[in-house]
Amino acid sequence: MIEHLRRRHRTDSGFTLIEVIVTVALLGVVSAAVAAAVIVIFRSQDGVVASTAESHDTRQIVSYLPLDIESGPSRADAYRATNGGAVGDSGSGCSEAGTENVLRIDVTDRRNDQVDKRIAYRLTASAEQARIDRYECTFDATNLVWIESSVLNVADYLDPDASPIAEASVVVNDSSLDPTDQEVESVSVRYVQRGDVETIRAAPREEQPFSNSGVCGTDPLEAARNIATFVEGDVILHGTTVKSSLFVGGTLEFHGGSVAQALPDLPESPIPSNVGLLAGSIDWAGSTGQLEVKPHHDVIIEDGNYLVTGDKITESSPGASPSIDVGGSATVIPPGTDRLVIPGEAFAELRACSDRLAGLPDSCNNGACAVHVDLPSGYGGTSTDASNTRLTLTDGKANAFNIDESNLLDLETIQIKFAPGDAPTTDTPLIINVRSTVGGTVDFEAPTLQGSGSNSVYVVWNFPNADAVNLLAGDELRGSILAPYATVTSQASIQGGVIARTFEMFGSSLNDVRSFQGTLDW
Repeated sequence: MIEHLRRRHRTDSGFTLIEVIVTVALLGVVSAAVAAAVIVIFRSQDGVVASTAESHDTRQIVSYLPLDIESGPSRADAYRATNGGAVGDSGSGCSEAGTENVLRIDVTDRRNDQVDKRIAYRLTASAEQARIDRYECTFDATNLVWIESSVLNVADYLDPDASPIAEASVVVNDSSLDPTDQEVESVSVRYVQRGDVETIRAAPREEQPFSNSGVCGTDPLEAARNIATFVEGDVILHGTTVKSSLFVGGTLEFHGGSVAQALPDLPESPIPSNVGLLAGSIDWAGSTGQLEVKPHHDVIIEDGNYLVTGDKITESSPGASPSIDVGGSATVIPPGTDRLVIPGEAFAELRACSDRLAGLPDSCNNGACAVHVDLPSGYGGTSTDASNTRLTLTDGKANAFNIDESNLLDLETIQIKFAPGDAPTTDTPLIINVRSTVGGTVDFEAPTLQGSGSNSVYVVWNFPNADAVNLLAGDELRGSILAPYATVTSQASIQGGVIARTFEMFGSSLNDVRSFQGTLDW
C-alpha cells in the first residue's frame, strides 16, 4: 500500500496536574519570543523579495561575486563600477539612479537582445557600520521598471571609516574604443574589513571559455541531479515508456505509459532520494488512462491536488480514471516538503553549460578538441560517399562535433562510425553541437551511431540556439538531448535522457536510467 509521510504520534500516560501548571507557565514565558520569530519568518516570505537578516561576514561575497562575474557578459557597457570601466552612475540596488552600488552587471537575454536581468552589489554605510548586499533584479517589460527578485547580505563588518570602504574596477582590452566595442578582461572588487584590504578578481567566462569558472563543472548536466529526463516546464507523454525517473517542473499530462521502469532501488537511484516521479502538478482533466510508476519509488506531486487510495493516485474519487498506479509500496511525499530541486536555479546552470559547450572549438584548445571527420574510401584515398563518414576522437579530451543544422540532413541515412579503436568514454566524451538560428526550429531524424547503446551515456546532443527541437520518427537517438531553451518533441526512441524547457513524446521510449556520465576537463 501507499504510505503518507507524517509525524509519528507518541503515546504516553498523560501529565500530572503539576506538570500541566509548569508547562503552561513556561509557554507563557517563551510564547512572545516564539511568536516574534514566527512573524519574522512569515514576513520574510511575504512578497517577491526574500531578504536575509543574518550576518555573513564576507563568506557570501566570496561565493557569489566570482560566479556573477564569470557568468556575466564580456561587453564593457554591461558593467557599472565605482572606479572606471563604466558609463554613467552605478545606481542604487536595482535602480539606475544613485551611486551606492559598488558594482552593477546588466545581463542581456541573447534570445531577444534585451537586458532582462541585473545583479548589483550595493554598499550601505553609516557612522557605525557598513555592509554590502547583493541584489538580483528582473525587468518588468509591461511597466518598464526593475523589480527586486532577491536581496542577500553578502558582506558585513566592513570598516565605515575606510576611504573608500569598497570599490570596483573594470579592466577592458582597449579603453580608446567606444564602450559598446570594448571587451572586459577582468573585474575587481576591493573592500576593507577590520583594517584588512581584501580583493576579489574574476573574468567573464566568454573571455576565458576553457577556464574552470564554476559556472559549468566537469559534468555539464550535473544540475539535473542525475535525473535523466529533467524538464523545466510542462510534459506530455503519449503512451511513452520512461525507464528513468521523470522530473516535471510544471504540469504533467499523460495518456498511458510508464515511468521509472528500469530504475534500480537504492542506493543507485537519483536525487532526490529514490524518486520515480516528481511533478509540479497533474493535468487530470487532460490526461487519460493509467500511468505506471515502478514500486518502491517516491512520487512527489507538489500542488497537493490528488487522492491516494490503495495503489492508485487519482484526482478526487477512488477508482477514477485517469490514475497513477504505483503497483505496490511507495511513498507519496505531501505538499509543503522542501524542494530538493529548484527548476529555475537548475536551468540557469544548464543553460550556462549549453552555452559553454557551444563554444567548444573547431580545433584543439586546452581541454577540448574538434572531432576529425574522415570519408575514407578503403583504398587509401578519400571517398565522396557520406555513408563512409568516420569520426576520429582525441583520447582524454572533450570531443566536439560542431555541425550546422542544415548538415543534419546528410546524417539521417548513414551510420556514423568511429576510427578503429575509438569510442566515446568517460574521459573522451562526444559533444555534438547543433548550430542553428537563435530562436529557430530544428527538425531531424537520428543518425545511426556505431557501437552498442552503452556508448550513449558519453554522448550529448547540444542545441544551444533552438527554441524548438523535433526528433522525427526513425532510428533511435543515442545520447542525451541538452536543449534547455527549447520545446522538445520526439517520435523516436532515445537511448539517453532529455533536458528541455518543455517536452512531448509520442510512444517510443526513453531508455537510459542515467544521464550523461562523461567528464570534461575544461
